[in-house]
Amino acid sequence: LEGRAVAALAAGRDDLAAEAADAIAELEAERRAIDEARTRFAAEVARIRATVADATRRQAELERGRRVAGATEAVRRLSAQTGRGDTATLREAEATLARLRALQAEATDTEAALAEADGADIAERLAREGFGPRTRPTGGDVLEGLRRKAGLAPAA
Repeated sequence: LEGRAVAALAAGRDDLAAEAADAIAELEAERRAIDEARTRFAAEVARIRATVADATRRQAELERGRRVAGATEAVRRLSAQTGRGDTATLREAEATLARLRALQAEATDTEAALAEADGADIAERLAREGFGPRTRPTGGDVLEGLRRKAGLAPAA
């Protein structure tokens, strides 16, 4: 619009240039009003955001307080229901459980040792009967090894 107004002035058409100048003045006034409104709206949006953030924080605090109060009440009710006798009963139950676990561990160890011994006895008996290699060296085996070290021929 400014370029056309300048062209109208150059051509001697002051009347058209004046109309263009009025239109430009209107547009500039409108732009200033829009800028001012934007500034006001931005401030209002910032204020609303701060209010919402504060309300959200306060609501979260209230919810935490509600949960803590509920938990405190549940603990109070449980404490009122349980007496000192219940604690002693729990200690007795824990001691009994510990004794049972110890007995189970002993039984497991005993069973494992017996199973190992039974397996070794059978393997040894089979080796003595000539089935498979011997499970332990004999005195003859040791004597044979000593003769080899000494460079002596094995005895017939």
